[in-house]
Amino acid sequence: MELPIALPGSTSVLTSLSIGIAVYPDHGTTPGALLNAADAAMYQAKRVSRGGQHTAGSEPPSFTFNPGANSLFSLTRPFLRLFTTGLLLALLSLTGCQSVPKGLTPQQVAVLKQEGFELTDEGWAFGLSGKVLFGSDIETLNAASTEIVERIGKALVSVHIDKVRVDGHTDASGKETYNQQLSLRRAKSVSKVLVATGMREENIQLRGLGSSEPVASNSTVAGRTENRRVSIVVIAD
Repeated sequence: MELPIALPGSTSVLTSLSIGIAVYPDHGTTPGALLNAADAAMYQAKRVSRGGQHTAGSEPPSFTFNPGANSLFSLTRPFLRLFTTGLLLALLSLTGCQSVPKGLTPQQVAVLKQEGFELTDEGWAFGLSGKVLFGSDIETLNAASTEIVERIGKALVSVHIDKVRVDGHTDASGKETYNQQLSLRRAKSVSKVLVATGMREENIQLRGLGSSEPVASNSTVAGRTENRRVSIVVIAD
């Protein structure tokens, strides 16, 4: 990779960066040995790119950049080694940022995404609002919603996801004490379907949250329908 650098005055510099990657099992596993191997590979790549040759077993020389008598830059092997170390650490950090959440495999995450789960602050959640899960003051699943829960349960069991939390919700109609009990019964209805797909009942945590967490306004029919819902949240160890 080459980058132009403008210096004070009329001097301009074209920098060239080469990265060497080497795998040498017989060099051992110490960081120093790996860096030495990377240095050698980088020097070889540099020579090949310029049409030169490298004698096997010879030590790569120091690289010195000297555009003139008043050179401001000197790239030596210690500098290149330090740069290579920093670059490797940065790449490892990026890899860590892109890793899957603790307790879940890439295959499990892929299935969750395929089934419509979204990553939230509480984990991977599937919200069943908008699916006409429950009518007003009704705790049993309709046929369409039962099929949805069955599909999700089978998908989770197929990738060995065996712990979930089921949160039941209601709209704001009626007293909150009653709504809390109704929301818990709705969560139990979903839990029964999940158990029928092969999930263990003791691994399903139930919560009845009443009308405490609305996702839409309770002042409209459409909003109240959205709030009569159940959420399935995957619990990862």
